Amino acid sequence: MSSTHSNTNLSNFPPPKEQTGTWPWVAPEVPSLKDPEAYPSISIITPNLNGGAYLEGTIRSVLLQAYPKLEYIVMDGGSTDDSVDIIKKYVPWITYWECQKDRGQPHAINKGIEKATGNWIAYLNSDDLYLPFSLFDIARGIQKHPQANWIAANTRVTDAEGNLLNTKKPDL
Repeated sequence: MSSTHSNTNLSNFPPPKEQTGTWPWVAPEVPSLKDPEAYPSISIITPNLNGGAYLEGTIRSVLLQAYPKLEYIVMDGGSTDDSVDIIKKYVPWITYWECQKDRGQPHAINKGIEKATGNWIAYLNSDDLYLPFSLFDIARGIQKHPQANWIAANTRVTDAEGNLLNTKKPDL
């Protein structure tokens, strides 16, 4: 099963399954954009296999970026948990998704790259989150360093409850 959709309008975005009052269950105010077309296009790929316990948070952390030139691709490797139901909940905002057995995470990512059309490509595992406005920070990095081949950012490592364990900074 696969599907292709694209919709950046978040006005009818599904309510969260959790009501914690924190990101990604509550969206921050989206920054006003002077020229959305000036932003680089970014494709995000999320590989998943039975990651239903975390997948909705991951999807929300990507889509609630409200980034103007986002292409979001979810590659599910044939999950038997509630992953597909979670993905279907967000289909209007996901550019492409499929649920097909694959040969593991690298294969799923490579299949997603084949579908991607963005100028920049990243992947985010189904048990990880982007922080609010991460894609806008990446866009600023791209605009500041147009010759760059890749951009790295800080990483916050948390436990299952979201408690901060440490912060990793890229070694540049």
